[in-house]
Amino acid sequence: MAERMLPHDILSTIERIRADLGPSLQRVAAYVLDNAHRIGSMSLGEVAGAAGTSKASVVRLCQALGFSGFRELQRAFAPGALEQDAVVREAKAAWGGGSPLPSGPSATLAALVASVQGTQRLLPASAVDVGARRIVRASRIVWYGAGDSGFLALSADHRCMINGLNSRAVTSSRDVRALAPQLTKDDVLICISRSGRLPYLVQAVRTVKTESDAYLAAITGDPGAPLAQVVDLALVSAPVDIHAQGKRTTLQTAQMAVLDTLIARVLELHYGQVELHGVPPAGPVNGDDSR
Repeated sequence: MAERMLPHDILSTIERIRADLGPSLQRVAAYVLDNAHRIGSMSLGEVAGAAGTSKASVVRLCQALGFSGFRELQRAFAPGALEQDAVVREAKAAWGGGSPLPSGPSATLAALVASVQGTQRLLPASAVDVGARRIVRASRIVWYGAGDSGFLALSADHRCMINGLNSRAVTSSRDVRALAPQLTKDDVLICISRSGRLPYLVQAVRTVKTESDAYLAAITGDPGAPLAQVVDLALVSAPVDIHAQGKRTTLQTAQMAVLDTLIARVLELHYGQVELHGVPPAGPVNGDDSR
């Protein structure tokens, strides 16, 4: 497929084409519609058996939806994908996602607030705790990101280093592959990728998985992406994007929220106790000179 379909779009498409399908494909369609939350954790044979049809019928429905096969459908409905789809739509609704963004910063801030709130619902405290404990115990921490995500990796590395943790940032897939044989079971690699689908990035993480026993984690905006399937722990955000003239620009607030939450928990475990302090504005707020 040229463009990834979200779970809601897939279900809407099934509803639209259902009446035109043959009897066996209709049975598969009915099962997917009624059990979408299960598809991501089922095998091709299990879906065929539950729908009372053949594996070939399941594959044909997948192809009718534009997928090359069942695995792409399975990834689209990976655990957490339906929930993430819902909160992303909620975030986009803050400005009317899919329609022009209203002018002014207030609309953007409203969308970002909804995005962070959605991320909060997608991010179990237990998952953050697991990742943070691995990082605190690690002999070596490697943050990996490319493009915009590379800046997030550099930020995470800096904050770990100033707090006495053995950390480094890598922004090149070649460097990650070269580093792979040196990593041990006591090391942690955290890959940051909004899409989780860049082939060279995913392949670099696969190389680490194959050539080392390092613990692998990811911060990603897509629980069904290949990256999320490769790592030991996926921390999922609910990002929103700006589309203009066919180009997509990701707003990194949701990804940064996950990173900040993870770093805060790391420092809490590292020091035993931390305090959050807000910094008041240094100057007039919204043009108001009053304090």
